[in-house]
Order: sequence, then C-alpha cells, then structure tokens
Amino acid sequence: MEKLSEAKSDSGRKKVLFIDDDPDYVKSVKLVLEKKYEVMTAFSVEEGWERIAEQSPDLIILDVMMEPKNGFTLAKELKAHQTYKDIPIVMLTGVVPQILRTKYSPDDILRYEGEDFVEKSAGIEEILSAVERYLK
Repeated sequence: MEKLSEAKSDSGRKKVLFIDDDPDYVKSVKLVLEKKYEVMTAFSVEEGWERIAEQSPDLIILDVMMEPKNGFTLAKELKAHQTYKDIPIVMLTGVVPQILRTKYSPDDILRYEGEDFVEKSAGIEEILSAVERYLK
C-alpha cells in the first residue's frame, strides 16, 4: 500500500491542495503549480476538509488567516488525524509583518506542525520551491 505522500493522481502527477480564501490569489498560484502538479483548490477550511477526504493530496498549501476557521486550526486537526497526519503542510500568510499585532506568532507554525512557512509577498516562486522540497 502506498503512503499518502507517495500517491500520484491518475495523470501520474503528485496532487497539491491549495486552501486560501482569496480566489484571485489561488488562481494565479494554481497557474504556476499546475505546470508540474495536479492542483485542487478550496476556499475555506470546511471545503478543504472535503477535498482532503475526497482526493488525499500529497501536499497542502494552507493559508493561515481565514474565517471563520483559520489555517492553524486545520493544520492541528490534520496532524492529529491518523489518516492525514503525514501530509506535508506549507503554511502561507500575507500578514507576517503584522503577525505580532494578531493573536498568532511565527512560533504557531511549529506548534501546529506545518512543515514550512511562506510569506505571500515572497512570491509564487517561493511557494513552488517549498512544494518541490516536499514532493521530490
């Protein structure tokens, strides 16, 4: 039996699930990622859970700041779930400069067990680089 992180889609490409509540941003990142990966999208934590259960992605890109449920909560739930705990999670946020003014901190990524953290302003290439590190 294949591990989740080694499973491939019917197309033979690894599957990436991108969960973010900004449809325009999702569309732009998806255009780059789908050149190499099968990309699924979700625009909320709830929709993300549905995609995870349906598709068993090889990696999840997860926006931190979403409402009503945030990305940290989903990451914690996934890492506690027997079936999904080994899926790498790249946490993504556009609020790193302001994070100290929120209830979150950079240390939250480690506590919630995301494998990596990328600031949105770093650009799509940094996201692609993080994905490639975990889907070699």
